[in-house]
Parts: sequence; C-alpha cells; structure tokens
Amino acid sequence: MSSFDRSVSGAQAKPAAPRYRTMEQTLLVMSRTLGAPVEYELRSANISKSGILMENKSGKRVPFNVNTLLEMTIDPEGHWLQRPIQCVGKVVRLASAESGTTQYGVKIVQIDGSENTVWEACFQLLEKNASHLLMTGKASDALKALPQSHD
Repeated sequence: MSSFDRSVSGAQAKPAAPRYRTMEQTLLVMSRTLGAPVEYELRSANISKSGILMENKSGKRVPFNVNTLLEMTIDPEGHWLQRPIQCVGKVVRLASAESGTTQYGVKIVQIDGSENTVWEACFQLLEKNASHLLMTGKASDALKALPQSHD
C-alpha cells in the first residue's frame, strides 16, 4: 500500500457543527463592517442560537459579502429579549428572498459573558413555550404564550 493509500484510508470526516432550531423572529439588527463607522439597519427573518438570517428591506446597498465580519447590536424593540445585545458575526451566505430582498446568513462568532446569558435565556424561554405546541405550529407561535415585558 502506498503512502497515498494510507493517508486516504485513515482520513476521518470532521464532525458537523451542531445545528440549532431556527425560529421566525423579526428583530432590528444594527450592523456594520468590523471597525467601520457606517451602520446599516437590517431585520432578522429568523434566528437561532448560533446565528441570524437578516434581510435588507431598505433597498439601499449594503457592502456585506461572504466572510465579512460584522459588529451587530440585536434590538428586541421591547419584545422577548431582555435588552439589546452586542456581538460579532460573520456572513456565511448571501441569498435572495422571494420578496426580492437580499438575505445575509450570519453566524455569531463572538458574544461575551452577559450578552450570551441574555441570548441563551431568550432561547430557553422560546423553546419552553414552543414545546407545549407539540411542534404542530411554527416556533414563533410560542411568542403568544410569552409574558410581554413593559420596561
């Protein structure tokens, strides 16, 4: 057996990253290229623990490409997230929505301590409330069961 045969037969597939449940949620996401002063207002189409699918509904050009690092502030606008959180994301895909808007699939690559605690807590609450729906409705239907915060 040649050395090539040994290296191929001994190769192992890299385990896939865990895939988290996505939930249809509309949140305001203020985003900018890492270190740049100009912010862009985008809206989430759906969210998961590991990322956000954002849409550019304004029609204005947004200079984000695959592999662009973004500073993001996710604002719940008084909904289910306790407070706005900040994180760093990486654009992992671009797509066109049925509506013709551009979508940006963004993986959260850095979220610090208390920010992560808030993000994780909101998903636990959403998942807990979604579980009573027996997965027959959309996960976003769980929001109807959430107490509304009035800060």
